[in-house]
Amino acid sequence: MVDIVSAAPATALRITVRPNSAVNGRWRLFVLVLLLPLFSAIGAGFVLLGAWPVAPCLALALGGLWLGLRQVERHAGDFERIVLCDDRLLVDRHDPRHDEHLEFNSLWVQVVTHGDGTLALRSHGCEFPVGNDLTESERVAVGRELRSTLARARF
Repeated sequence: MVDIVSAAPATALRITVRPNSAVNGRWRLFVLVLLLPLFSAIGAGFVLLGAWPVAPCLALALGGLWLGLRQVERHAGDFERIVLCDDRLLVDRHDPRHDEHLEFNSLWVQVVTHGDGTLALRSHGCEFPVGNDLTESERVAVGRELRSTLARARF
């Protein structure tokens, strides 16, 4: 999910990128509370029919679902923010493992799109990928917006 905000001055821009999340904390709990009795009933039915090996498989499936939902919740607060203000382009990233802050001179930074669709900022011989949580079309839109705003800021 991307949020692009241009401020009143022609050179001010704020882009916030967050990973898409279909379910929030309450819905994740609801899914587990709904599926636990259902999986238990199905497992008990197979045990009564003599097909007991199905029960551990259902328990593994429920455990896998729980781990997946836990991973989604763990990354629910992740974001990447790109801010162009005056002569600085700031990139802030947050995920559970670390926070990262990058600062570029807006006169020198270049927006680069590679053949595989990745978007990067290049400055002083180094490249920094941005927009990893975006779809291809969102990445193209963000790249276009960054290029046009940086071009206006340079003149």
